[in-house]
Amino acid sequence: MKLTTVHWFLHFDFNKAEMKSLTDEELEKVAKIKTYLDKVSDAKIICVGHTDNVGSAASNFQFGQKRADFTKTFLIKNGIDVNKIITSSRGLNEPIADNVTNDGKAKNRRVVINVQ
Repeated sequence: MKLTTVHWFLHFDFNKAEMKSLTDEELEKVAKIKTYLDKVSDAKIICVGHTDNVGSAASNFQFGQKRADFTKTFLIKNGIDVNKIITSSRGLNEPIADNVTNDGKAKNRRVVINVQ
């Protein structure tokens, strides 16, 4: 039985496309995703990188892709099959918060992980 899409947000510091470590809660989410993928053979993960609006659209698109690729590498290192992960970038095009405040920009610097 396939579940509906599950969304998970992974947030990044300014000008960073990697993280030193995840919280215990985030690591638990990775474990749950792996368990689900092991049980549902046609399930996939889609990692979509996003940025704030600092810099050009082209550089933000590339930076969003770097964040998505980092996430893919992290998931692979934690036992998730490379063939189940798709990455893409939206750059600065789909903010979830304003880009006026530091808090809003921080919310926009993310990877959205969709499990389908």
